[in-house]
Amino acid sequence: MADQLKTRSIAALLAMAGVIIVNSLAVLLPINQMSTGAISDLYPNYFVPAGFTFSIWSAIYLLLFSFCGYAIWFAFSNQANTKIRQLLPGLLNLFLLTCIINCSWIFLWHYLQIRLSLVVMLLFLITLILIYQKLTLYKSSLSGTAYFFLQVPFSVYLGWISVATIANTTAVLVSSGWEGGFLSPINWAVVMMLVAVALGLLFLFRWKDKAYPLVICWALYGIYFKQGDIFIMARTAAIGIGILLLTILLQYFRQSKKNPGL
Repeated sequence: MADQLKTRSIAALLAMAGVIIVNSLAVLLPINQMSTGAISDLYPNYFVPAGFTFSIWSAIYLLLFSFCGYAIWFAFSNQANTKIRQLLPGLLNLFLLTCIINCSWIFLWHYLQIRLSLVVMLLFLITLILIYQKLTLYKSSLSGTAYFFLQVPFSVYLGWISVATIANTTAVLVSSGWEGGFLSPINWAVVMMLVAVALGLLFLFRWKDKAYPLVICWALYGIYFKQGDIFIMARTAAIGIGILLLTILLQYFRQSKKNPGL
């Protein structure tokens, strides 16, 4: 069991390195002679945030590398925490799957397989939800350090892939000639922002997760920055950010009163 954990933790680190290489090639080559952003511009819609917003990937990858480092440290240091030892094998297996999915999505997107990219994105989302559910089962047994290295990376990852799934779905609809149905493209984007805010509040209230809604705030800020000249878009993004940040602060103060040591 210990040897399997060591092998899986090293495999996770190598897989993460592979993800970085593929994503770097998507920018440096770029793959199929088109950048990721240029392909996104082929399917214009109002839900896409400003380009700087995608810098969150640097934070996501740093957090995922820290997860891999923690897993390797735990596997090779023979720690006695049986809960984490029970959690890590399944978690690492699912993480390896996300690495494969991540690379697959890049190639599908760059080769303009937009519909297939959505299928893979949904698989991506489902896999991260499974990881999140698994972590939720062990949340009460995680120390502050373990929570940071295990829970936080996947809260942030899931938050951004939730946003990416909405964007990918919208791109597929646009590529099919869909123009919002009974909604205008702008109103469709507003509805999607409200869905994102609702997801942020769900994670905040249901699982006391502050990282996930902060990612939603970052995405909304990117939309606000890019679509700020459209009043309803700017207002919805600003109100959504305000609601999420205020709720995070209120929840933090309530928890501080219950647990003065926080």
